Amino acid sequence: MTDIFKGCLRLPILFPLAIIILMGTSANPFIVESGSTNPSALYAEQNQESVTDQNGDVSPGAMDDADRDTSPPETEFYFGDSNRFNENDTHLFNNAFDGEGSDSSGIAEENNDDNKWLNDDEVTPLFPEIRILDEISSEHSLKRLEDARRYYREAMNALQLGAEKAAAAREGFNVDNTRYDWERREKMDALNRQIKNIEATHRQEAINYLIKSIQLMDQVKNPSVIESGVYLDLKSSIYRQYVKQQFRNHNLHLCIDILERYMRIRPEHSEDPEAHRLLAACYRFQEVIADRMNDRNARNEFKRAKNEHILKYAALAFGPESTEFQMLHRNVQRDMVEVIPDNGDRH
Repeated sequence: MTDIFKGCLRLPILFPLAIIILMGTSANPFIVESGSTNPSALYAEQNQESVTDQNGDVSPGAMDDADRDTSPPETEFYFGDSNRFNENDTHLFNNAFDGEGSDSSGIAEENNDDNKWLNDDEVTPLFPEIRILDEISSEHSLKRLEDARRYYREAMNALQLGAEKAAAAREGFNVDNTRYDWERREKMDALNRQIKNIEATHRQEAINYLIKSIQLMDQVKNPSVIESGVYLDLKSSIYRQYVKQQFRNHNLHLCIDILERYMRIRPEHSEDPEAHRLLAACYRFQEVIADRMNDRNARNEFKRAKNEHILKYAALAFGPESTEFQMLHRNVQRDMVEVIPDNGDRH
């Protein structure tokens, strides 16, 4: 009884094993006979044939089964068509992008698109050296010219508004109710201070606009725009207004560069006597400052520049043979005489 009982216990283990053995000998799915339509088996059978190349060597197809990779390529699992191994077969490429508009899948349209590359605003910030091409473009220059003219008009409007406010303050002033002279003088002084504050406020506002306008004019790089009459006229007007307002603010040292640039705008500007007179005054201002700072070299440099423009002004305004020119010429000669100190330190 004991042996029979032990035999019964082995039956649950032996029975599944027997079934597996029977299936393996009759219908093993991993064993494919010749002529099977399984793609993996077909691929393996094709590789078993010996192929001889031009040199008479046996191709890898004649290798032993142990050394041959009979697994299908990875693309077999995607397309599942063994006929694709025919190099003359292109149906897979035609069917790769099935669906509406599959003729080009958008590739041809992209190649014909003018915007296939990046936009200029995406490249220029990363490539500062190429900005020169944008700066010399007529569109860029005309835009800067228009902005400069707009700021110039804003400056003129600010000056006009200041003049109107000052005129209104004068019209509203009266001393009818004053009894004493000192009261009238105090009211007059108060009015003058009010008018000066009004004018100074609007003058500074105009100067700020003019500075912006000058900066924009300097950004105009297109040669055709620079040579145009509109550009030259606007630049001349901006420079003149800037010098006038800075003179009224007693900022003469800020006018030297603008006056020199003004005389280079047009040949006739260098023959303008008033420009030379104002420039001489600016150099006189700098000469005084250098003298106060005991900077002798700077003082002499400013003095020579001052006298040069004084004589130029006199020659253009009165003529080189005029009495005015001769008088100013003698004053310049005396002014240029260097005083030698008496301490014996002579060179």
